[in-house]
Amino acid sequence: MSPWLEAILNDCQDAVFITDRHLNLLHWNVMAEELWFKQSRRPAKKNIVDFLNQLFPGHIEVQNQLQRAIALDEQVEDIFVSTPDDKTYRISCYTHKFPGTQYLLDVVIILRDLQAVMQGKKVIRPDAMYKTLFNSLEEGVLLLHGELGTIISANNKACEITGFTHDQIIGKNLIDVGGRAYYEDGSPMPVEDYPGIITLKTGAIFNKSIMGFTNASGILTWLSVSTCLLEEFNDSVPGLVACTFNDITACREAQSRLSDHECMFQSFEKKATEEINTINERFYYTTKATSDYIWDWNITTGTIYRSEPFSQLTGYTQNDMENDLYWLLDKIHAEDRQGVMQQINAVLLARKSYWHIEYRFRCADGKYIYVSDKAYIIYKDGNAVRAIGAIQDLTEKRKLEEELALQKEKERLRINQAMITGQEYERNEISKELHDNVNQILSSAMIMLTAARGNADDQEYLIDKTTQYIDMAIQEIRKISKSLNSSIVNEVGLIDPVEDIIKNMQLVRPLTVDFQCDPSLEEELSQDKQLMLYRIIQEQTNNIMRYAEASYVRIAIEQQGNRLSLSIEDNGKGFDTKKQTKGIGLLNILNRAETLGGTLTIDSKPMGGCRLQVQIPLI
Repeated sequence: MSPWLEAILNDCQDAVFITDRHLNLLHWNVMAEELWFKQSRRPAKKNIVDFLNQLFPGHIEVQNQLQRAIALDEQVEDIFVSTPDDKTYRISCYTHKFPGTQYLLDVVIILRDLQAVMQGKKVIRPDAMYKTLFNSLEEGVLLLHGELGTIISANNKACEITGFTHDQIIGKNLIDVGGRAYYEDGSPMPVEDYPGIITLKTGAIFNKSIMGFTNASGILTWLSVSTCLLEEFNDSVPGLVACTFNDITACREAQSRLSDHECMFQSFEKKATEEINTINERFYYTTKATSDYIWDWNITTGTIYRSEPFSQLTGYTQNDMENDLYWLLDKIHAEDRQGVMQQINAVLLARKSYWHIEYRFRCADGKYIYVSDKAYIIYKDGNAVRAIGAIQDLTEKRKLEEELALQKEKERLRINQAMITGQEYERNEISKELHDNVNQILSSAMIMLTAARGNADDQEYLIDKTTQYIDMAIQEIRKISKSLNSSIVNEVGLIDPVEDIIKNMQLVRPLTVDFQCDPSLEEELSQDKQLMLYRIIQEQTNNIMRYAEASYVRIAIEQQGNRLSLSIEDNGKGFDTKKQTKGIGLLNILNRAETLGGTLTIDSKPMGGCRLQVQIPLI
């Protein structure tokens, strides 16, 4: 594999799709393939719009902007969308036309998982990604080596067109593979005239040369063949040639039935959308597809090449940028510069093959952006001679991190405030109970006891009455203590304490209370959930007794699928939910429900009673 391509693929963290002008999928990388096959219901048609609608339901603007990019030949970047499971993606779209024409060839669509970027998600192995890209091509590719054209690599499309398996052709010479070749006029073609053999021997390049070939099944297949001498491999693997070909049998047979103009158009459309002639052109597509900004540092000469997107990121034109390392170091923030230099030196001295640095970079407008700089270093005879790297813009990531930290702080303050408010509410409730009930009873007992001291005739009656009042105070204190003590639910379960609440309600006011709960639910509910339900029932029944003026109350705890439903209804005077401000009681109920991952709904209207329903997960 080319060190260029290996370095780029090693850092590609985005899902990349390449489609035709109708947005039908042609190629995709491993990250895209992983995203595609994770869908529970994959679209039957391989169209990127169907896939995006499945992945991002409700985001109709994505399709509209893609269509606009195709119609107006615009690049669309920074479309932010989210999936139902709250993953955020950034979508970018690039269009590519046939050189020298207005004919649209390809559309490159990139999906970046922002959460994965923030979490530093590891990328897949580059050899696996390269293999997937190699096999996703819809043209046959053979890599040939040596004077006899030994096949050292073949993609799946090459095996499909020739009819041979990988085992049957890998390691074989072209002359040994089998089958017969023909010139375009139908005469036999000797092996020494095969385009790949001529390129291996002379370096001559073929572009869309027509030849016939008898495949493994003995069927004559017509091919459009192109060759490329892979010069960057010459030092280590001399005479390496890429031979690419397409099956044009159907088009050739159709020529007798179609007009010259129609055949030319169909052939042009098919070939223009499917052919990538050389490894360098594939590298070009990769640099366009990735959201990274590519650079190449020749350590021996000290010169640095930076890709065009780097100008878009930083605002510097190619003329503004000097092609050496010192220009880059000068733009790094003063607080980060020394650390970057030390890390680069440490990596080179240790002869490591990889570095990853994050720093702040000053753009042309004077503003700083956060970037991640990764590089793959090439050594020769133990000395570093070249480094190929990719820069990613981390500014958006840092903004998301700051927003997340701010949200966490706001949530912490909200929880603290809710706790304080809840504590104050409980204290006020206890104070009211002591003042309105216990204090009044004890005051009556004190009056009776004082009267008994000066009244010998009624002394025994007054002392008995005092004893009754003191006993009432003791019972009232026990009731308050019992309502505050959470251990009662842990000891006896949920149903008995709820029935005690109902009895106390009926002692205060004559009303009918209907309580429904399957005893088997107690065994399925944790103690935390039982206590939370008990507190919600306690809170709402207090609201009913104080404000509702109801004569009938229904409390029902029942299972609905994999959720538990608590419903509390009354026939009281109700209230307008649109105008009514949530009191501390309803706020406590809402907080308790949300603590268990549940929901609260309230249905009420003036003189129409009230229905409160809480639903929580059973598990």
